[in-house]
Amino acid sequence: MKTLAEQEKPFHRRRHAVLIELGGSEQLQSIAADVFDRVTVTDGTGALEAISDEVGVSVVLIDDSAGAGASQLLDEVGEAEPSLPIVLVSRQPDERARATLPIDADGKALRNAVSNLDELQTYTPGLVDAFTDAAVGSIEDGFVKGAQTTGAFYKANRRNLADVNALLRFEGGVFSGWVVIASSESTLAAIYASMFGDTEPSKSELADLAGEISNHVVARLRRWIPDSRPRIVSVPELFLGATELMPKKLARHSLTIEITTDHAPMFAQLHFDAQAPIEIAGEPTKHEAFQMF
Repeated sequence: MKTLAEQEKPFHRRRHAVLIELGGSEQLQSIAADVFDRVTVTDGTGALEAISDEVGVSVVLIDDSAGAGASQLLDEVGEAEPSLPIVLVSRQPDERARATLPIDADGKALRNAVSNLDELQTYTPGLVDAFTDAAVGSIEDGFVKGAQTTGAFYKANRRNLADVNALLRFEGGVFSGWVVIASSESTLAAIYASMFGDTEPSKSELADLAGEISNHVVARLRRWIPDSRPRIVSVPELFLGATELMPKKLARHSLTIEITTDHAPMFAQLHFDAQAPIEIAGEPTKHEAFQMF
């Protein structure tokens, strides 16, 4: 069976735009294709559905160069996705858009506008290092000596469903989301036996252990984010198996860390929304077993 490292590309900041064409030319499509890793093109009637269905969307482009009028669409997108920045191409600027470009804007102008959007500065090596340290450090210090990372990967809304899943909600100012621990029963049973000497723990005891690990991860993550210190707002939600009861969409962005043990791998996931760049204090331990960017 392939490991996560073999299945996925390494974590890096992906830029995925939804381009809403309101009767404009195809010129912006060509320009956007050079600026973004991926561009999904739609019209005004399918805009909200496209934004909701696509994963990893980092910006919405509205092409109103033909002057059809984007006022209603700006309201609808702003209400449905308030944290998602909008770049408007129009003859008239609009304060509801994060940036407005002239109708003859070229690739350089669009690239400059995109680079100035705070939300696109969220994914930094510091955030990857901070969560990797929180996940690996917590598990290695408190649960599995010698735990190591196999890989760190970004994929919006990804969920690694496993035998046991613990979801822990946190909030921290502009930074909020979930920490998820997903593990096989055999791995948790081995950890449980090493801690308590019980070689036949119940499923509920294994789920409680996964929940305890998620608590430790959030607690350790706090030290690296002092300006938006995440605080736990609920007890862990525990799920056994790939149940449909688990939320289908936890947050806009996610980072998955695969942690190797003497047994099956364990996955620690950070699902988050951020209204501004996430500032990391200090220098978390770097794990060089894989390339993050």
